[in-house]
Amino acid sequence: MELFVAADQFCIPRLKTMCEQRMLESITIDTAAHLFYLADMHCATSLKAKTLSFILKNFDCVSKTSSFEEMSRGNVGLVIEILRNR
Repeated sequence: MELFVAADQFCIPRLKTMCEQRMLESITIDTAAHLFYLADMHCATSLKAKTLSFILKNFDCVSKTSSFEEMSRGNVGLVIEILRNR
């Protein structure tokens, strides 16, 4: 995740894409909300869409995680976006 943030910060799109793919391969119930938040912050539309899909499929479990709670505190708009897509 740190490499993804650095790739975005230093405008290295290929590395950013590679990081996105890697993060999607290892997405879990516990990391989904954090990845969704990161994707939104760093304008990673593909990562955001795929993470949203994962969250929607696993909403009951994801919504009970601490990362979902943290995301909710950091950006309520993302929670609204998730709920609108349910």
